[in-house]
Amino acid sequence: MGILTSCLQYMKRTFNIILILISTLSYSQNSPEFDVLRKIIDHKIGKGTSGI
Repeated sequence: MGILTSCLQYMKRTFNIILILISTLSYSQNSPEFDVLRKIIDHKIGKGTSGI
């Protein structure tokens, strides 16, 4: 029973993190800072470098 409880708590925490990420991304897509970050990432990917 203890393993099941800890597994459910882990799944609940993971689900909450995913919800926070989705809401953050949906907010950031409406802000100009997201466009700047996307351009930087696209530029780095285009140059073939790893990391920002």
